[in-house]
Amino acid sequence: MLLSSLLSLSFAQDVTVVGNSVYGPSNCIPFGMPYTNANHYMGFIYQNLPAMTFNPGDKLAFDLAAQNDVDITMDIYVAAADSSNPDSEDANGFTQIAAGATPSNPRGNAVQGDYELEFTLNSGSFTFSGGGLIIMFQPTASSAFASDGSCTQVLMSSNSGDSSGYFRRRFYTETDGAYPWSGTDTSVIGGFHLTYGYRYDDADEDGYGDPATQVLFTNAPDDYISDGTDCDDTDPYTHPGAAPNDSETECMRDQDEDDFGDSVVSGDIVAGLDCDDSDPDVNPTAEEVAYDGIDNDCDGSDLCDVDEDGYDDDGTNCAGDDCDDADPDINPAAAEIWYDGIDQDCAQDSDYDADADGHDKGTSGGDDCDDNDAATYPGAEDDPYDGVVNDCDEADEYDADGDGFTSVDHGGTDCDDANAAINPGADEVWYDGVDDNCDGNDDDQDWDSVPNADDCDDLDPQIFACAVEDTAGGGAYTGGCGQSSNVPGSGLGTGALALLGLGLFRMRRRRD
Repeated sequence: MLLSSLLSLSFAQDVTVVGNSVYGPSNCIPFGMPYTNANHYMGFIYQNLPAMTFNPGDKLAFDLAAQNDVDITMDIYVAAADSSNPDSEDANGFTQIAAGATPSNPRGNAVQGDYELEFTLNSGSFTFSGGGLIIMFQPTASSAFASDGSCTQVLMSSNSGDSSGYFRRRFYTETDGAYPWSGTDTSVIGGFHLTYGYRYDDADEDGYGDPATQVLFTNAPDDYISDGTDCDDTDPYTHPGAAPNDSETECMRDQDEDDFGDSVVSGDIVAGLDCDDSDPDVNPTAEEVAYDGIDNDCDGSDLCDVDEDGYDDDGTNCAGDDCDDADPDINPAAAEIWYDGIDQDCAQDSDYDADADGHDKGTSGGDDCDDNDAATYPGAEDDPYDGVVNDCDEADEYDADGDGFTSVDHGGTDCDDANAAINPGADEVWYDGVDDNCDGNDDDQDWDSVPNADDCDDLDPQIFACAVEDTAGGGAYTGGCGQSSNVPGSGLGTGALALLGLGLFRMRRRRD
């Protein structure tokens, strides 16, 4: 292939340097095996080339005709040849145009002539005015290629005898990357394609251009850059690799500069893992602060369950129902241990009121006489005479009316235990048909054994109902009030009856 129709001094089109007689695959170096060590260099020396430039974003490609057995990663340098010694770099030395560059097809392929081993230049710029050019390679020490021990013949190449006149020499196992070269020969020199990239405006000056402003290199303003991967050219915090903890290549926004990308994005911005991109203390590696209402570590929630018992703290920011989030044995599902002063089940009730009747256990400072029975407490409804003291007042179990006297049916003296006004200590209301004081008497106030209805004076035991002889009636007696001496046939004199009446009166007074 002739180069005359492909090369130009104007940089207006891509540059192709291909021999008229191409052969291979051959050559272990630099694309088939490592050098003696990763510090060694190897390179190709060309002559009679046209002017060209190497800029970030441009692509420098070589042709493999067999697949390499490891990924190829290279540092690449260029220099103009010295006019007096075309095998040596000139006084300006080498410029690095690629650092750790790996082709998109990192092992190449078996297709001849496709120049598939394409390195995207990512370092400095170099302007070449034409003539002798040296391209030098060094394997990146961390790459698999640097440790490849096989000699895989992969490169399509030409040699110094090619009729194109562009191929001069190669060098290899070079230790310091400067002439004189450790080893040289004139065979196996790779052709190359240099494809000029586009240039882009970088309005936010973050080093990444707006892809919408793409123009050809030859038409680009001086301040345009080779990178065109910015997804938001109005924000210097948004560009590829802005959030290296998420991705070193994807276009993300990291406004708080904590190296994590904003998770709330739109458009072409890739979402990262930072749940608050305005706060550098909030990101997936931050330490979570419990109960502060902030998801510090971006796991989806604030730390509300410190004791990991499955229940969140009951504070304002967590609004859970764990009343002690420092103790896994205290939560709403825990079994309550009564009377230990701890609310294990977070019911917010008294730990001394097991039956939940509102009264603490009597032996724990309360007044509940049976803390196992919710129906038993002071003031509870009590069924008298059943032997169960529901109201915790043993005194009224057989004293239903609460007058202080036990029912006569249960060994007491209260003749009416349903009426507190009727008991042995009550005042008798005479003649009302009610035995108020339970002494068996309601109508014989003077206790002369004569009911009030028959007693002429029921306040005087010496005056009571008596019989009077009716002489006109043939000796019969008729009723009438009189002294005891008026009772005929009684066998008692007036004095004896008086003493009897007085004794009855005194007995009545004692019973009152």
